[in-house]
Amino acid sequence: MATAKYWADKYVENKRSAAEAISLIKPGKRVFIGSSCGEPQHLVRILSESSGNFTDIEIVRLLTLETAPLTLIANKTKTHSLNIRSFYLGSAKARGLARNIRFITPINLSAIPRLFKSRLLPIHVALIQVSPPDDFGWMSLGVSVDITLAAASSADLVIAQVNPRMPRVLGRSFIHVNDVDVFVEHEEEILTAGDLPDI
Repeated sequence: MATAKYWADKYVENKRSAAEAISLIKPGKRVFIGSSCGEPQHLVRILSESSGNFTDIEIVRLLTLETAPLTLIANKTKTHSLNIRSFYLGSAKARGLARNIRFITPINLSAIPRLFKSRLLPIHVALIQVSPPDDFGWMSLGVSVDITLAAASSADLVIAQVNPRMPRVLGRSFIHVNDVDVFVEHEEEILTAGDLPDI
């Protein structure tokens, strides 16, 4: 009879560098990136730097603050190796969207979790940011409590940036170590929404 692995052992065994984690993304996959201020910036930077190694990757985001220039890379390479789909336009202007090649999927925010869970829009990889685990193995999504949990629970591969600066918040904002495949420890400031650039 097999025994269940203690969550802390899984956490230690599945710690990787960001480059190792990003290398697990295969061609033709759809990659969700944690939303706006909950963006795992370190993972996104490594993804951006590695974009030349990818073919036919679709990035799915609710709202991007563009801390790593993924859309600029997609626009510059013109290889269609990196495509970006957003669900929310925010304050973006049409001219900026035309300049930064991007797909827009207009949908109500409340309908997106079902879109993921039903696999109408399957998520193959989820890049999320979490707080360190507590004594019971629970990590908080902190400020990213919109569609991130639905994406992570629907994804085939979940890569979490573990950031001690991510606050623990109450409510349905927790994911367990056992539900994450790869852990990348990296401390950095959480994004804040300042003045948005004119795009």
